[in-house]
Amino acid sequence: MRLIIILFILSILIFGCASQQSPVPQQPPASQPTPTPTTEPPKLPQPPADQPIQPTEPPQPLPPKTPEPAEPKQPPLPPPQPKPPKQPPAMPPQIRTEQLEEVTPGKGLGKALPGQGGDNGPWKHRIKSATSKDGLTWAKDNFALADQASVPDAIIDKDGNIRVYYVDWKNRGVTVAINANSAWKYYRVKLKQGFVGADPDVVLTNGVYRIYYTNFESPGAQLASIDVAFSDNGIIFENQTVAYAKEQGSTDADIFIANKWIMFISNGPRNIMATSSDGLKFTKQDELPFMGSVSNTIKVSNGYRMYYHKSSGMQPKASIYSAFSSDGTNWQEEGLRLEASTSEESVESPAVVKLPDGDYKMFYHSIIND
Repeated sequence: MRLIIILFILSILIFGCASQQSPVPQQPPASQPTPTPTTEPPKLPQPPADQPIQPTEPPQPLPPKTPEPAEPKQPPLPPPQPKPPKQPPAMPPQIRTEQLEEVTPGKGLGKALPGQGGDNGPWKHRIKSATSKDGLTWAKDNFALADQASVPDAIIDKDGNIRVYYVDWKNRGVTVAINANSAWKYYRVKLKQGFVGADPDVVLTNGVYRIYYTNFESPGAQLASIDVAFSDNGIIFENQTVAYAKEQGSTDADIFIANKWIMFISNGPRNIMATSSDGLKFTKQDELPFMGSVSNTIKVSNGYRMYYHKSSGMQPKASIYSAFSSDGTNWQEEGLRLEASTSEESVESPAVVKLPDGDYKMFYHSIIND
């Protein structure tokens, strides 16, 4: 026990002597500066050992991540625009917006104007009809389309209806009678520039109605041109132009399309042929080699058939005949097709259409005797 106490006292003495000696100062290594007792900033990446230390720069923010390309979105729909006021259709505005004028067909014998008397004129004509299965053998119908009506032309229109255009003495102009749902309606044919003419012939091609007609310089004039005008409804026409130049005695044009446009023009008791590439300007060719005029030509199997009238006795008595051509220019007469009864006196100016059921319908004018 004593030994332990002695050892303890000796250790205290030794420790006190050691603390009184001056400590030898220690130099810090040259490569490591004494750290400043401050809060350490965030450690930055250090360059490799073989490169000099670059001055420390403040940390730069990381660039934003490029977002993944998204699927393209449809552009937003534009806000709804106010609806414009309704405009009339554009083809052609004068026709579409003008009101059609219905007329009442004539009944009974009309009166000739002073100086226009005689036994044969539109005031004394009645348009009638006949039917055929083959276009050659005809049976008259018990039907009168109109009185004081002359020189008919017939077509099948865009809607499959029969239309008959004719000179209307009662209404002083040209009228079209349209058969829709087994009922006939009559409309005045108008021309934007003013209609002064007669003897209509209408062609429907590419959805456009063309009316060809005799245009006299003045009432009773001998010189006349064949003019053409255009329509989308076949009732009101515009853009009139001369199709066949003025010539003495030219009337009653008959136009059809073969490998070219062909026009037959009546000049007295004969037909003259003219041709055109577009149906707008016709050039005179030859006179047909047989008598007959005021013709109407239609397409038939293997060619074309022309119907026309010619005198079969004392004037004004006439009958209706036909001729055939494979090309529209070289013609051969076929024979008699329709004769006048005693009450009719004369049958003239035939106009023929082929109906959807395959039958044929002829419209013609005769003399009013009742």
